[in-house]
Amino acid sequence: MPTLSGAGRVVAVIDTGVDYSHPAIGEGFGPGFTVVGGWDFVDNDPDPRDTSPNGHGTAVTGVIAAEQFISGPFLYSGIAPGVQVVALRIAEDVESVPLSRLEAALKWVVDHSSEFNFDAVNISFGFGRFTEPYIDEVIGDELNQLSDLNIVVVASSGNDSTAEGPGIDYPGAHPHVISVGAVDSGDVITEFSQRAAIMEILAPGSDVVTLGIGGTFARVTGTSFAAPMVTGTVALLKQIDPTLTPASIRSILRASASINLDGDSEFGMTTGIRYPRLDVFRAASLANLRLPAAPEVAPPIGRRGDANAIEADRYGTSHFLYFDVSSRSMRYATRAHSGAWSSTSFINNSIPDQGQFLSLELDAFGRPHVAYFDGHQGDLVYALHDGEAWRITPVDTRGSVGLYPSISLDALDQPSIAYYRRTSGDLRLAELNSGSSLGNVDGSGVWSIRDIDRNDDVGRWSSMARSGDGRLGIVYENTSTGVVKFAQQDGLRQWSNSVIDATTRGVAFTSVVFDPNGDPHIAYYDANPADLRYSTKRFNVWQNATLATRGATGLYTNVLIDSQGQAEIFYYDRRTDSTRRATYNGAIWSNVEVATGRGRYLTAARLTPAFGQSPVGVTLVSFRSSNTRLVFDLV
Repeated sequence: MPTLSGAGRVVAVIDTGVDYSHPAIGEGFGPGFTVVGGWDFVDNDPDPRDTSPNGHGTAVTGVIAAEQFISGPFLYSGIAPGVQVVALRIAEDVESVPLSRLEAALKWVVDHSSEFNFDAVNISFGFGRFTEPYIDEVIGDELNQLSDLNIVVVASSGNDSTAEGPGIDYPGAHPHVISVGAVDSGDVITEFSQRAAIMEILAPGSDVVTLGIGGTFARVTGTSFAAPMVTGTVALLKQIDPTLTPASIRSILRASASINLDGDSEFGMTTGIRYPRLDVFRAASLANLRLPAAPEVAPPIGRRGDANAIEADRYGTSHFLYFDVSSRSMRYATRAHSGAWSSTSFINNSIPDQGQFLSLELDAFGRPHVAYFDGHQGDLVYALHDGEAWRITPVDTRGSVGLYPSISLDALDQPSIAYYRRTSGDLRLAELNSGSSLGNVDGSGVWSIRDIDRNDDVGRWSSMARSGDGRLGIVYENTSTGVVKFAQQDGLRQWSNSVIDATTRGVAFTSVVFDPNGDPHIAYYDANPADLRYSTKRFNVWQNATLATRGATGLYTNVLIDSQGQAEIFYYDRRTDSTRRATYNGAIWSNVEVATGRGRYLTAARLTPAFGQSPVGVTLVSFRSSNTRLVFDLV
């Protein structure tokens, strides 16, 4: 990784100004210095010098941009000592800040964005106690404009604790703003830190050594000083990849973070929520992994791919995994919500035949979890990318196990994997217990393995999903009889098996999902007449239907739930060489063609829009019939 300092990047600090005469930030003001410009909205002049009694703005700026300095026996520096700072003074102290001044400062950033090319804005002020996203009528428009300009806004979550209940300050509660709470040196969330489910990330904010007024140094505490930790990291990420959007940066920060449970070591009122805590090194590592592929050197995404999976995180970043038949191994790539693809990388190419059967799911932090079949050893393997590297763990090594894996994560991101053991013809389930209240942090823990069904030859084409209350359901084939079966947990997590459809004489390409009511929806290919079939369970009775009967139709099925809670099925029609979609409006099914000349190895994933953006639909991945490349469609 190249040396990172934030060089070439620019951040605005909206605060009490900056003592730009401090030796650790260049001892000057204007072009050629660390503080390259600014404005004073208190005195309405171009000199944003910090004259506050506690040097709040200077301390915030030092966390971001201070060059190396010695305080006591230790050497310190800001997160991004090479960054340039624009100081915008809106207050004489930190006690009272008129909202009109903050609005004027935000407008100034918008108006001067082409002059300074801002990457980020730091606001270590706030008001209120919000538990839901909020857009203020005074400054909300300016915050939206900054997001449209691809400028990241970072704000402190507030210092009024949770004694009166959860909630964070505004503008941290704005959908386009990264809100930051504080941890101490022991990685414990500080008692004063305001927090709620909408708080985005934690960072060090207790006893932070930084700059003081008049060339001095100070030890400061508050979420005011956690926020600039994140702002400085944004500058580093933008140095690695200047094309990063605010949504992509938020995705990287969350997926690379450590996990901190509010309530395991914290004092006072706690929320019981697992929050991401900033990890600067891993964030930089992940930004490097996700660098856009150079068209002239990068191989096309999906070249010679077949088995594949795609999932999208809450910020619109797609994670794509596929088996490359030329290298006999899995390749992985990401696509930002802007549409830019990263280069492909290998999960494990040390030995061949890794991933002919694979499954992918993202956890609550946007980290990919993968279950795959090691065809060389005949094992089931699990892999987790923690932001820095893939952590790979063998799960079941008892002889030709791991075919048709399907992975699902519980509320603590603990994985469960359904799969087929070919040697004995059994459907199996492996479940990980990491032994940690934080959930699955690094992939370590104890795997428990059990047989779900061992009557006849069962378990091929297994597909698993989890209901809203955490119950697992697995659809699979009984190869001995050709019928399709379903295994499901009850409220006590006890398993029962049933035949869904006794009329089939061989099934394939099964797919299952639960709707908001906890009812399963299952699509599958009935191999004997070559039809698309569908089953659901209403009032404890299975209801079956044939949705397409034109011959060789229903391959590579993917069932999703739409915004109305209805089933939506994507599948391949081999006779017409097309991808089709079957939808249900609550009364009847309709069936339309959505793409021609492709559909083999079809995978579908519903994309969650980045904050503040319109829904973006469903991404389809399939094999183009006319060449050897996977293609992507958005419908």
